[in-house]
Amino acid sequence: MNGTISRSVILLALLACSRSGTLSGDVSVRTSPSRENPVARIHISVIHPTEAFDHDWAAGLAAFQAELEPARALQRAAAASLEEARLAWDRVLAGGRAGARRRQRPPRISLWEQQVWERLRAAERVMFLADRRVWETALKYDAQADSLLAKHTARRVQTDGNGHFVLAGLPAGKTFLYTRVIADDQTRVWFVPVVVRPGVQQLDLTETNRGGWPFVQQGPGDLRALRAGA
Repeated sequence: MNGTISRSVILLALLACSRSGTLSGDVSVRTSPSRENPVARIHISVIHPTEAFDHDWAAGLAAFQAELEPARALQRAAAASLEEARLAWDRVLAGGRAGARRRQRPPRISLWEQQVWERLRAAERVMFLADRRVWETALKYDAQADSLLAKHTARRVQTDGNGHFVLAGLPAGKTFLYTRVIADDQTRVWFVPVVVRPGVQQLDLTETNRGGWPFVQQGPGDLRALRAGA
């Protein structure tokens, strides 16, 4: 009887091993030469697509989109107003101020030209505030999503000094890898789906496959700079 139980335990263990896989790879980014390697000693998280995670992630995305859309609408309106103001100032320059630069106020201008210039400067300030609202909305939900993934992380490993990582004993099937790298004042985020197969798989995280993160909005500055209050 004991022998039968032992053989059953061994068989179940072997079956479990046969359904697991190992992900091995390197994280690499294009960056200027520096003393520190930005991908050294960073953490890579494994998130399994459970029902609880799917629910929380969908709710977070819905909340983000609900807050982002009005901010993006204001951004589009500000961009249209700024373009109109720039065209008006370009007409001023074309009317006899060929030596003046678009973003620089000439030393002597008429009252009408002064009004056109002030409308341009006001439109630029509105554009800046509209951009900032979009970026700050992205920052808010970026932080919330980062915390959500920490809550649902099943495994977490650290890369070595060269950015190499090994994730062994992962259950076969779909999962997500999540990590972020800050290099040259820019944040790169990977939230990539992976199908784990039995055995060893090579998976490098590079500039070509980064992405899957909807909370980073394009624009001047960087998430880290905005967190610092830029």
